[in-house]
Amino acid sequence: MKRLQKNTLIPLLLVVATLVMQLNFGSMKFIPTTGFKHEKPIVIFDVAHQQYFNHTHMQEALQMVEDQYGIDVYLNKENFTLTNLRGADLLILPSPYFQLPASEIVTPFDQQVLIEFLGDGGSILFLSNPFFFEKNMRNFSGHNTAMDRFMNIGTALAFSGAQNVLMDDFNYQYNDERFLSLNSTYFQTDHAIITGFPEDEPVEELLAYSTGIGREIPGELVVNTPSTTYKLDSEGTVEQGSVYNHTIIASSTSGGNGRTIACGSAIMFSDLVIPSTNSTRWIDVKDNKQLFKNMVSWLLFETPVPEEVNYIPDFSLFAFATSVLFLLTFVIGIILYTVGREVKRVEVSEKLIKMREQRAQKEKIDKEIQEALYAEDVPEEDKDEEKEEEEIADDEIDMDAISEEVRKKSKTRSRSERRQRRK
Repeated sequence: MKRLQKNTLIPLLLVVATLVMQLNFGSMKFIPTTGFKHEKPIVIFDVAHQQYFNHTHMQEALQMVEDQYGIDVYLNKENFTLTNLRGADLLILPSPYFQLPASEIVTPFDQQVLIEFLGDGGSILFLSNPFFFEKNMRNFSGHNTAMDRFMNIGTALAFSGAQNVLMDDFNYQYNDERFLSLNSTYFQTDHAIITGFPEDEPVEELLAYSTGIGREIPGELVVNTPSTTYKLDSEGTVEQGSVYNHTIIASSTSGGNGRTIACGSAIMFSDLVIPSTNSTRWIDVKDNKQLFKNMVSWLLFETPVPEEVNYIPDFSLFAFATSVLFLLTFVIGIILYTVGREVKRVEVSEKLIKMREQRAQKEKIDKEIQEALYAEDVPEEDKDEEKEEEEIADDEIDMDAISEEVRKKSKTRSRSERRQRRK
């Protein structure tokens, strides 16, 4: 076995050493799988549908996307066609001007283009806004009816009614009940845009100025408000029965191979300064910026957590890892075989010892049985004769012993013999 181990192990070690020498350790990289249609994602921001609130108000957010992926965000200034969205990964679609007829802004052809875009694996971020009572911001108000037409392509998303704004008398900030202060108690904390992505912190607090999203939709209701939130229409009237948990961000994977998110507060990601503050921008408060980053990552099919990352390893590293795994398996197999053989040898030895002990015990028992049988077969008369012979033998004089004793004594001569010899 030792010779077999040596003859098998040496060639295997040579193979592994060859693979290791061929590795370029400086280029051990993992290629993460993504939903990009190209090497880098293509992101388009639409400004072709009369959007008064547009990319000029979201410079910080768009710059963050460009820096994260090393790309330029393209502006779409033409009506949707079958070609101007083809190949793109993400379309950011802000709300059109709220006073235009929805049917003129969003045509059936627009809807068909978006259906094909989603079917081709593209994703869409729908950004609306609340109704702004301030005259200098009125034109930034969201056109929910037009946005619903955009989303009526199988996305399972919809806004709740026309122009409105959400308010809360108990959960607000900066002395304005419209500026909703939200925490993770009201978030879907298992969604990727809340939990965050590798090396990112989770979203825990937000400041929103928002309209509502319909809660009867089959999509996922990701960011919600407390139950004390209510809805105020464009006339300043509280809608009856509107005090409940509203939704301001929802997501969906319906309507094709892409992903969609509807957000009722584009302003929360803007560079605009919060009223009653001197320089605090909406995107800089709480976790607003992190939320926008997470939304874009999720729409681009980024993987939310490290343990779910699908890696395609470099071939050299893959070969090295496979060789090491094979070697470890081989060594473990040898160890298990050797241990098993030793255990078997010990078991056989114990069996032999036990068999010998049993044989010796059997022989002893057989001998005792034979002696017992012999003792029973001797007649009483023979026993008496043997006893008498032993007694006679004890009484008889050992003549041989006496003769030997006489020979050892020196002979004694008579006195006359001694005198005659002197003469």
